[in-house]
Amino acid sequence: MNKKIEATKRYNETAKLYDKRYRDIQIRKYQEVIPEITINDTDLIIDIGGGTGLLSEYLQNNSTNIFICDLSFEMLKEGKRKHWGGHYLCADSESLPFRNNCCELVCYFSVFQNLESPDLSLSEGYRILKSKGRVIITVLKKLFTQEMLKDKLNQFIIEKNWELTIEDFAFIGKKK
Repeated sequence: MNKKIEATKRYNETAKLYDKRYRDIQIRKYQEVIPEITINDTDLIIDIGGGTGLLSEYLQNNSTNIFICDLSFEMLKEGKRKHWGGHYLCADSESLPFRNNCCELVCYFSVFQNLESPDLSLSEGYRILKSKGRVIITVLKKLFTQEMLKDKLNQFIIEKNWELTIEDFAFIGKKK
């Protein structure tokens, strides 16, 4: 079974427990990373692997402009049931259903470990970003090094990279 199918199955089975298990950890990541950029009320945001919509909940002022994309339909259903904001879309990050140059921000919060092809997913994120749009990526320190991720981000101008106080490294980049 490939990585994508395994992750989808695992998240479908645990969707009802996800927020209880991971909400506090994810919110801490948002609290450390989101203040590092400016998000305007009209910015279109794509949250790759956004599951139950915790980023939408955190970005209350922008929640009408956020698309939560995930392969796990059960995670999306759970998010839609719990959180009023955002647009929930069952979508593969390797083939996103958005037009070129359509958004200001693409977020990948702790999702790379579940992707079959992080490079293809990043290419899609780059494709949909507007000129000078930003990408936020966090990766689990136990699975990735900063150097591993820097090698994958060659199409972006890296504006900041640092170690979060919890389990991830964070990167903010801009489309060239």
